[in-house]
Amino acid sequence: MFIGLSEDGEVLEYFGPGEKPLWSIPVKDIVLLAEYMTNGGWWGDDSDLMIVTAERGDFYSRSAIMESAGMYMVLKRLENRWKSSLGLELGPLTLWSSRILWPAELAGQEYFEFRDAQPRTLLERLPKVAFGDDHEYQPCKTVRDFLARSLPPRDADPAARHDIAQGQQQ
Repeated sequence: MFIGLSEDGEVLEYFGPGEKPLWSIPVKDIVLLAEYMTNGGWWGDDSDLMIVTAERGDFYSRSAIMESAGMYMVLKRLENRWKSSLGLELGPLTLWSSRILWPAELAGQEYFEFRDAQPRTLLERLPKVAFGDDHEYQPCKTVRDFLARSLPPRDADPAARHDIAQGQQQ
């Protein structure tokens, strides 16, 4: 996996094995960055970067594996662009946790609300016996409120869209 910024720094791109493009987003559309940890364990990655964008009148989220080649260079370039620290603080012993990196007004707060997944059938209980607890998660109320305030009404004049990442009117 590889993550990078275009030469002009305007596009964030994420590539999978064999340099297969997975997603590409304009940096100006990013409204929130967060780090989170799960229990990926030996069979999966457990440390990820969550990127939330505002596009076409709605929010979208994408994630990238924190250990992706180029990750720390991308974070450093975004720090310089936004003049804001994006220091990672979650470590391998902080399973089922999350932390907002940007915007600065939310930095350090939880991104996800985690709760134990409640298996309803015997088949759903088997993985818990073999692999331990599983969790369900969603963006916390602070994040949901921030996003609700950040998105202009769908009928708003597109020319007046507030560019959150730049902090100015377009």
